Amino acid sequence: DEVKWKSGKITFEVKTVNHRFCEVNFRLPSRYYPLEAALLEFTKNSFSRGRIDIFIRESGTRKRGKVRVDE
Repeated sequence: DEVKWKSGKITFEVKTVNHRFCEVNFRLPSRYYPLEAALLEFTKNSFSRGRIDIFIRESGTRKRGKVRVDE
């Protein structure tokens, strides 16, 4: 999924594969690292098993506003 605004866009990609345990992996821009714990908790509360890969990419972003998880 993509979110666009005048200064750029953020692309979210989630891949899942059946797995016995719940394993979550992230690929995030460095400015999102402080959100990793909240994203991990949200993901593990939403899924009980599987391998879940979450990719977030930014392009064309100039503004560096505050980022938060909105469940």
